[in-house]
Amino acid sequence: MEPERRAEEAPASGREPLVSVIIPCRNEAPTLPLVLDSLLEQELDFPMEVIFADGGSTDESAEVVEKHPLSKKVPVKMLKLPPAQSGMATSKNVAVSQSRGRIILFMQADCRVRDSQALNKVVQAMKAPGVVGTDFTLIHAEKYFHEFDFWGQHYQSFAYGLVVPHTGDTKFNAVSRETFDAMGGYNEKFALAGEDIEFNGRLVKLGRVVDSNVVVEHVHGYGKNFTPLGILKKFCRNAEVSGSVAPAFMKYREQYITQFPAVIRQFLKTVIVTVAALVSFVPALFPWPLLLMMAAGVLWQKKAFLHIRNWRLVLLPFYGLAYMYCYVFFYWRGMIFGKPLYDFDNKMR
Repeated sequence: MEPERRAEEAPASGREPLVSVIIPCRNEAPTLPLVLDSLLEQELDFPMEVIFADGGSTDESAEVVEKHPLSKKVPVKMLKLPPAQSGMATSKNVAVSQSRGRIILFMQADCRVRDSQALNKVVQAMKAPGVVGTDFTLIHAEKYFHEFDFWGQHYQSFAYGLVVPHTGDTKFNAVSRETFDAMGGYNEKFALAGEDIEFNGRLVKLGRVVDSNVVVEHVHGYGKNFTPLGILKKFCRNAEVSGSVAPAFMKYREQYITQFPAVIRQFLKTVIVTVAALVSFVPALFPWPLLLMMAAGVLWQKKAFLHIRNWRLVLLPFYGLAYMYCYVFFYWRGMIFGKPLYDFDNKMR
C-alpha cells in the first residue's frame, strides 16, 4: 500500500480529480454556505470534485448547493439518497463509490475552514511514506455563541472552549482510496452514527494517520431555531452512539489510548447514574436518588451556567433530570444492540 505514490503521480490538471470531497448532509441549509465558501476559497494546483450525499433533507439544502458559485470552479454533485441509504456510514460509502479522486476527504456540512491552503496541506500530508490518512484540530462556535437562541447556547455550551487536536470524526479527514477500498469502507452496522470510531480503529492498524495542520470550526446548528425537545433528541442520539461504540473503543483501545480513560470514566458515571435511576423508583428511598439524578443533570450542564446569562437557567435542573433518565435508556440500548437505532432528523426542533 503506497498512498504517497498515488498522490505524487496525480496530474496537476486534467479531468480526473486528485481529491474527492465527500459531504453527507441532512437538513443543513443554514450551514451549507459555510462549508461551500470554505471549499470555494481553496487555492488549488490540482483538480478536485465535491460530492454531497443528501440523506433525505426536507429543507432547501439541494437549492443552496445548486446556486452556490463553487460549482463554477469544480465539479459538484448532489446525490439524493433513498431512505435505505440515508445513514451516515451508508451515505459515505455510496458517495465514495460515485467519486473518482485518489484521495478521499470527508467533511461535514456544518464546518468552516478559514485556511485557503487546507486541501493542499492534506495532499502534502498524504505524500509522506506510510501515511494512510489525516486528522485535524477541531474548535467550536464560540465566535458565534451569542448569535444562538437560549437553547442553541445551551447546546453549544457543552463544547465551549474545547480545542481537540488529532480529531478523526470526519469533519476534515482524508484517506487514500486504496486504503478505503482495502478496508471495505465504513461498517454499515453503524449506519446512523458512530461509524467513524470503528473506522478509525481499523485505519490506524494499516499505517500512519498524521495531522494535516488544518483547524476546523464546528458550527453545528448555526442559523437554526433550537427547542428543548430538539436538543433532547440530539442528546438521546448521542447517548445511544456512546453506548454502541463503547465496545469499539475497547476493541481498538491501543489506537484510542488517549481517549480510553475518558471512555472508562464515562462508563463508570453511567453505571452510577443507572443505579440512581433504578433505585429512584423505590418509594422508601425517596427523594435521595431523585436528588442525585438532578445533581448529575446540573453537573452535566455546568458550562451552561458559566457561559449563559438568561432567566431560563432556572429550568435546567429539571431539564437535566429528564435527560438523565433518557441518557440511561439510550446508552444501554446502544450498548445492548451494538448500533444506534434512533434516526435523528437534525432539525434541532
